[in-house]
Amino acid sequence: MSRKVSLIFPCYNVEKFIDTTMASVYGQIHDEIEVICIDDGSNDCTLEKLNAWKPFLESKGYTVIVETKENGGAASAINVGLSLFTGEYVCFPDSDDMLMPGYVSDMLACLEENPEEQWVKCKPIVIWTGNDGPFLWSERESGYDDARHLVERYITTLTWPVVWIYMIRAEFLRECLPDMHLEEGWSVQEYQLLLPLAYRKPFFYLDKALYLYTHKVDGFSGKYIHSGYTGAKTYFERNAEVARKVIRKLHVSESELNRLELLINIFLKKNSIYYANLHDETEILQQSINDLWELIVQAFDIKGVANKLYEEMSPSEIRWFAKWVMEVLVYDKNELEDTMESKSEHLSGKVFLYGAGVRGQTLVPMLLRCGIDIEGIWDQNAGSIDKDISGIPVIAPDFSSISDRDKQRMTVIISIYKPEYAQEAMELIKRNGFVNIIKYEDIEAVIRTRTYNLIIKPSNEIGQKEKKA
Repeated sequence: MSRKVSLIFPCYNVEKFIDTTMASVYGQIHDEIEVICIDDGSNDCTLEKLNAWKPFLESKGYTVIVETKENGGAASAINVGLSLFTGEYVCFPDSDDMLMPGYVSDMLACLEENPEEQWVKCKPIVIWTGNDGPFLWSERESGYDDARHLVERYITTLTWPVVWIYMIRAEFLRECLPDMHLEEGWSVQEYQLLLPLAYRKPFFYLDKALYLYTHKVDGFSGKYIHSGYTGAKTYFERNAEVARKVIRKLHVSESELNRLELLINIFLKKNSIYYANLHDETEILQQSINDLWELIVQAFDIKGVANKLYEEMSPSEIRWFAKWVMEVLVYDKNELEDTMESKSEHLSGKVFLYGAGVRGQTLVPMLLRCGIDIEGIWDQNAGSIDKDISGIPVIAPDFSSISDRDKQRMTVIISIYKPEYAQEAMELIKRNGFVNIIKYEDIEAVIRTRTYNLIIKPSNEIGQKEKKA
């Protein structure tokens, strides 16, 4: 049986990066590789560099195809690749990123060892514009018990909808994409490839970092989302329209179509709040908040919801609140309650937060609103940051002043964004004798469920009171 893996690269004006990308292809452990590079009408030296790499890669035994065409966007370049590839497996890496040596071999081994699986996802290392270094992209990879959840998570970006961290069996791709053709024009290939796959079957998750992604300000998405509110709005709305078109082709029921449309609209308003707040678009911000609240009322088919929730929240809180609302809509109530019961049992004794950065500043008000009392907030940089969050003092940790008995009873919630820093904090707290330590992802599960209760129960009570009156 052939073990050939096809790598399809859409390439446009990547002369600054293509050498590094192709060098990472050359360094792959697996040697039965078909490299297909489609130059999408570049006006720099991309094509020349691709042709220079062709014999070098062929010397390693790879099959190499370099094609050029008029500029038409990534989707049109991928269409050429789809018409040419011959591998039993296929990947769609970007031409300005890097593949770890085991990118092909590790994902291939995963599919070979699990013949019932049709596609596999690896973990990326990410270098983000303005970030102070690389970090591992962390997502909650549970909840994929059926493909419906995955479709919903893609269209709301609860799962990052990118194609370059997947390997797909060619036969499965042809089943899900029988025309083997993407709609061209707006240069977005992710939803057109991922949603049909997700609708059929969830992916297999391989917990290995096999891809290096560098977000670039002048890249396709970067030039929109970094250009101001209008650019960001255009980018997300056009992506949403692509998602809508793909979903209609999946032949879902009308009720499911309406629910997915509702999720898309909530996602768009959540982003509108973020970018309006970021760029000081006051009127747009307030309108987006009002629109989002109306969508939430529509989502739960309720009236008379306690508007004070929004009156008390900052725009950043509202954005996170919207994320949790989306997850409430993605998962059914039983799933949420099961999750809450498994996590809530760990909330015992006095509760402290470790980390007063952006994540902590957003998390504290939501925890308080969910009825979780915070005794204090620890941060190594206390004194150089805000003295309190929602009236709760931010102090430097002094673990030696806490008795061993209290350490056994207390709960410490890690509210740090970067996974590697969060892990360091968790190890530090464990070394100092604390036992009950909760990750941010776990406390999110509790907030998700209590968000449901915040919305449904107060609204029902208000409705009953109005009837009695």
